[in-house]
Amino acid sequence: MAEETLPKSGGQLAAAGPITLAVLTSRVLGVLRETLFAALFGASWVADAYVIAFRIPNLLRDMFAEGALSAAFVPVFTDRQTNEGRDSAQNLFRLALGASLLATGTLTLIAVTFAGTVVDLIAPGFAASGEKHDLAVQLTRVMMPFLPVISATALVMGVLNANRRFFVPAIAPALFNVVSIVAGGTIYLLTDDPIRAAWAWSGAVILAGLAQLFVQVPQLGAAGYRFGLSLKGAWQDPGIRRILSLMGPAVLGLAIVQINIFVNSVFASKLGDGPLSHLNYAFRLYYLPIGLFGVALGTVSATAAAEAAARGDLAGLRHQTSRAIRNVLLLTLPSAAGLAVLSVPVVRLIFEYGRFTATDTAETAAVLCAYLAGLVFASSGKVLSPVFYALNRPRFPVIASVCGVLVNLVFNWVFYRRLGAWGLALGSSLGTLTSAGIQLAAAGRLLGGLDGRELAGSVLKLGLAALVTGGAAFGIHAALEPVLAGAGLGKAPARLLETFIPIGSAVIFYALLLRLLRAEEADELFGILGKIRRKLGL
Repeated sequence: MAEETLPKSGGQLAAAGPITLAVLTSRVLGVLRETLFAALFGASWVADAYVIAFRIPNLLRDMFAEGALSAAFVPVFTDRQTNEGRDSAQNLFRLALGASLLATGTLTLIAVTFAGTVVDLIAPGFAASGEKHDLAVQLTRVMMPFLPVISATALVMGVLNANRRFFVPAIAPALFNVVSIVAGGTIYLLTDDPIRAAWAWSGAVILAGLAQLFVQVPQLGAAGYRFGLSLKGAWQDPGIRRILSLMGPAVLGLAIVQINIFVNSVFASKLGDGPLSHLNYAFRLYYLPIGLFGVALGTVSATAAAEAAARGDLAGLRHQTSRAIRNVLLLTLPSAAGLAVLSVPVVRLIFEYGRFTATDTAETAAVLCAYLAGLVFASSGKVLSPVFYALNRPRFPVIASVCGVLVNLVFNWVFYRRLGAWGLALGSSLGTLTSAGIQLAAAGRLLGGLDGRELAGSVLKLGLAALVTGGAAFGIHAALEPVLAGAGLGKAPARLLETFIPIGSAVIFYALLLRLLRAEEADELFGILGKIRRKLGL
């Protein structure tokens, strides 16, 4: 695949378009994977045990591999490649890969050895149920090797992104989901025992992770790099030292979502069977627009921020950061409004099969709405954090994350018994809001402002458009639901129609409102849609 163009200013939506398409493919497959999981396990104690077991390597992945390591590696690698050439950058990649596999391999051995203690830390409520606790410990040991595999994947992805090869790294998680879906479908057909199914599903995680890694390796060669590792002279290399110096703060600075999930897991484990699973299912839907828009824009912004910082172009960095925030608002405000008002039909369409009941739908939808209160702020963090790492100022995300986690912790400590699972999700949203607000203020100070007048105008226009659009979607669904109930359609067609007719109508309505309000952020989006229409001959 040829090098993908990254605009120097503006054009972020165009640059993020292929990434969004790739991520959309992966997320849709991820939803199918979760649908299979829900049908197999519902919101049972087995589902809770699996959620905790997978959460342990997944938390470490987000904190040390795809989170801190990726955030620290990309600006250092980009600087090395820009100023010292490809051979020096190749050596840095080999050293970073060797060091990361040593570190994550050690963490894996520790977690496998002390899996019982780790489960007690993240889910202390499991101690009251020996069967659930034992299964979580066993599944943790099965899935821990996922951590070194995904750390290698993160470094390969970083090299490709630094060379403006965004599509393959973005589509690679789709292969993870394909392997998981094939495994899940096979499990569904072969066994009706949820415990055996959980063991088999856990083993498939490792195979899926390897597939995600090796599908990207050919692109390394196309970019002029080789997959290899070394530890010789690693700790003396200035690039490795800089990566390590950035990684320490980045562990906290980029991990607020996962840390909040960890906090929620501790409290939810004390609420009996079900709440952990409801939180997990809701989070999957909540993270869909973050993955589609926040991650895509964040990927482009991270590379652009690293390049602008390497050139010393503070004005360019300020402009692209402001533009990225406004693009986040453009895409995530209507997503939050639409998902909130359609939470029940969306959850019912995706999850209510097999062992997942109507009661589970209502509980998951309530949790989803509470999560959605923080959607815009979580997505904004994806484009704000790379700015600080590019400027070698990692302490600001650290301060923001610590404050956000403290807000979440205090809120949940006070209200988790009274509010249950949806209160835990609301605490996460409040923590995310706190973190994003601090990062926004710090970025404005470091960059000499963030086009405050334009940003305020965007919040007003896009917020109004999203609010009206959400109301329209709610009204369309309310009018449609009794019509479909009396139409004699099957369960699946009725669920599809009650969900996608309001969503499709809301998208059109939002686009018309943007035109009416003359929202500047929509111009590029409409330009892209116009190009697509002309290419299709429409």
